[in-house]
Amino acid sequence: MTRNLRVEKECFIVSHDDGLLMDKIREGFDFVAPKVISEDFSDIPIHRLSENASLIHFGKCISSERVVDYFKKKGLWPGLPTDLVDLAKSCPSALDKCLPIVALGDPRNVLCLNGPCDVSYRALHMGWWRSIWGDYWWFLAFASQRQNLVSHLG
Repeated sequence: MTRNLRVEKECFIVSHDDGLLMDKIREGFDFVAPKVISEDFSDIPIHRLSENASLIHFGKCISSERVVDYFKKKGLWPGLPTDLVDLAKSCPSALDKCLPIVALGDPRNVLCLNGPCDVSYRALHMGWWRSIWGDYWWFLAFASQRQNLVSHLG
């Protein structure tokens, strides 16, 4: 049930480029977990347009499945790891009030962006699809229908 959720939303424009994801990761973040660098993101689609992105905050602990169900009902698609990296590079200072962020669009590669205490510090690490996310997490979503790796979205 999603009717008990008090949802907060921030909107951004994400500029995508056709640069290699690993190059973007190496140049744009203060810390990148070794697991992120070792992941194979080669089969994740890269979007080459500017898109409207939303960061959704539920204000309570929530599972990945419940987030995706909410997105589906609202006509939203969860962001991919490539989208999260492009968002961080497109809108670095605008994200300060929306950290930490997770991209749930690829259950094999759940990418998280956060800055521990200092909002200017940007860290990338891998999360777990089966997580229960704390009440402080924001979730990346797009309104445009796109190829997505979450198989149960259809």
